[in-house]
Amino acid sequence: MNIISYASSFLLAAYTLVLIVNTVVQWVKPVTWSKLPTNLLAFIVSVVLCLTLYFVLCAVFGITVIWYFVLAALVMGALVAIISTTQFDKLKEIATALQNSDSDLYKGLKTAIETFEKIGTFLKALGK
Repeated sequence: MNIISYASSFLLAAYTLVLIVNTVVQWVKPVTWSKLPTNLLAFIVSVVLCLTLYFVLCAVFGITVIWYFVLAALVMGALVAIISTTQFDKLKEIATALQNSDSDLYKGLKTAIETFEKIGTFLKALGK
Protein backbone atom coordinates (compact mmCIF):
# COMPACT_ATOMS: atom_id res chain seq x y z
CA MET A 1 0.00 0.00 0.00
CA ASN A 2 1.17 3.51 -0.65
CA ILE A 3 1.14 6.52 1.66
CA ILE A 4 -2.17 7.85 0.28
CA SER A 5 -3.95 4.59 1.17
CA TYR A 6 -2.53 4.66 4.69
CA ALA A 7 -3.45 8.33 5.15
CA SER A 8 -7.00 7.85 3.92
CA SER A 9 -7.44 4.77 6.14
CA PHE A 10 -6.11 6.71 9.13
CA LEU A 11 -8.45 9.65 8.48
CA LEU A 12 -11.42 7.34 8.05
CA ALA A 13 -10.62 5.59 11.33
CA ALA A 14 -10.08 8.90 13.14
CA TYR A 15 -13.34 10.44 12.00
CA THR A 16 -15.23 7.23 12.73
CA LEU A 17 -13.83 7.38 16.26
CA VAL A 18 -14.82 11.07 16.48
CA LEU A 19 -18.37 10.18 15.47
CA ILE A 20 -18.53 7.39 18.06
CA VAL A 21 -17.06 9.63 20.79
CA ASN A 22 -19.56 12.41 20.04
CA THR A 23 -22.44 9.94 20.16
CA VAL A 24 -21.30 8.34 23.42
CA VAL A 25 -20.68 11.74 25.04
CA GLN A 26 -24.17 12.92 24.10
CA TRP A 27 -25.62 9.76 25.68
CA VAL A 28 -23.47 9.87 28.81
CA LYS A 29 -23.64 13.62 29.44
CA PRO A 30 -27.17 13.53 30.96
CA VAL A 31 -26.09 10.68 33.25
CA THR A 32 -23.20 12.70 34.70
CA TRP A 33 -25.67 15.49 35.54
CA SER A 34 -23.19 18.20 34.62
CA LYS A 35 -20.76 17.07 37.35
CA LEU A 36 -18.09 16.46 34.73
CA PRO A 37 -17.09 19.02 32.08
CA THR A 38 -17.97 17.90 28.57
CA ASN A 39 -14.41 18.28 27.28
CA LEU A 40 -13.06 16.06 30.08
CA LEU A 41 -15.80 13.51 29.45
CA ALA A 42 -14.92 13.47 25.73
CA PHE A 43 -11.24 13.00 26.58
CA ILE A 44 -11.96 10.08 28.92
CA VAL A 45 -14.32 8.42 26.45
CA SER A 46 -11.92 8.80 23.52
CA VAL A 47 -8.89 7.47 25.40
CA VAL A 48 -10.83 4.50 26.77
CA LEU A 49 -12.29 3.82 23.32
CA CYS A 50 -8.92 3.96 21.54
CA LEU A 51 -7.19 1.77 24.13
CA THR A 52 -10.05 -0.75 24.07
CA LEU A 53 -10.01 -0.82 20.29
CA TYR A 54 -6.23 -1.37 20.26
CA PHE A 55 -6.41 -4.27 22.70
CA VAL A 56 -9.36 -5.86 20.87
CA LEU A 57 -7.54 -5.61 17.53
CA CYS A 58 -4.43 -7.16 19.09
CA ALA A 59 -6.51 -10.03 20.46
CA VAL A 60 -8.40 -10.61 17.20
CA PHE A 61 -5.38 -10.51 14.90
CA GLY A 62 -2.94 -12.16 17.32
CA ILE A 63 -0.64 -9.13 17.51
CA THR A 64 1.72 -8.76 20.45
CA VAL A 65 0.91 -5.74 22.66
CA ILE A 66 3.88 -3.38 22.49
CA TRP A 67 4.30 -0.42 24.84
CA TYR A 68 4.84 2.17 22.13
CA PHE A 69 1.66 1.09 20.35
CA VAL A 70 -0.18 1.56 23.64
CA LEU A 71 1.36 5.04 23.78
CA ALA A 72 0.26 5.62 20.18
CA ALA A 73 -3.29 4.59 21.14
CA LEU A 74 -3.19 7.11 23.99
CA VAL A 75 -2.01 9.84 21.61
CA MET A 76 -4.72 8.84 19.14
CA GLY A 77 -7.27 9.09 21.95
CA ALA A 78 -6.06 12.59 22.78
CA LEU A 79 -6.25 13.62 19.12
CA VAL A 80 -9.75 12.19 18.79
CA ALA A 81 -10.79 14.10 21.93
CA ILE A 82 -9.38 17.36 20.56
CA ILE A 83 -11.08 16.88 17.20
CA SER A 84 -14.41 15.86 18.71
CA THR A 85 -14.59 18.76 21.18
CA THR A 86 -13.50 21.44 18.73
CA GLN A 87 -15.68 20.00 15.98
CA PHE A 88 -18.81 20.16 18.14
CA ASP A 89 -18.00 23.69 19.33
CA LYS A 90 -17.43 24.85 15.74
CA LEU A 91 -20.66 23.19 14.63
CA LYS A 92 -22.59 25.04 17.35
CA GLU A 93 -20.86 28.28 16.35
CA ILE A 94 -21.78 27.80 12.69
CA ALA A 95 -25.40 26.96 13.61
CA THR A 96 -25.78 30.12 15.68
CA ALA A 97 -24.08 32.22 12.99
CA LEU A 98 -26.42 30.86 10.34
CA GLN A 99 -29.42 31.80 12.47
CA ASN A 100 -28.20 35.40 12.48
CA SER A 101 -28.70 36.71 8.94
CA ASP A 102 -26.44 39.71 9.61
CA SER A 103 -23.34 37.60 10.22
CA ASP A 104 -20.40 37.50 7.83
CA LEU A 105 -20.66 33.71 7.57
CA TYR A 106 -24.27 33.94 6.41
CA LYS A 107 -23.42 36.62 3.85
CA GLY A 108 -20.42 34.63 2.60
CA LEU A 109 -22.42 31.44 2.19
CA LYS A 110 -25.20 33.33 0.45
CA THR A 111 -22.70 34.88 -1.98
CA ALA A 112 -21.10 31.48 -2.63
CA ILE A 113 -24.47 29.88 -3.35
CA GLU A 114 -25.42 32.71 -5.71
CA THR A 115 -22.07 32.34 -7.50
CA PHE A 116 -22.58 28.59 -7.93
CA GLU A 117 -26.07 29.21 -9.27
CA LYS A 118 -24.69 31.68 -11.82
CA ILE A 119 -22.00 29.20 -12.87
CA GLY A 120 -24.64 26.46 -13.22
CA THR A 121 -26.83 28.75 -15.35
CA PHE A 122 -23.84 29.65 -17.51
CA LEU A 123 -22.88 25.97 -17.97
CA LYS A 124 -26.46 25.06 -18.89
CA ALA A 125 -26.49 27.87 -21.47
CA LEU A 126 -23.25 26.53 -22.96
CA GLY A 127 -24.68 23.00 -23.16
CA LYS A 128 -27.69 24.06 -25.26
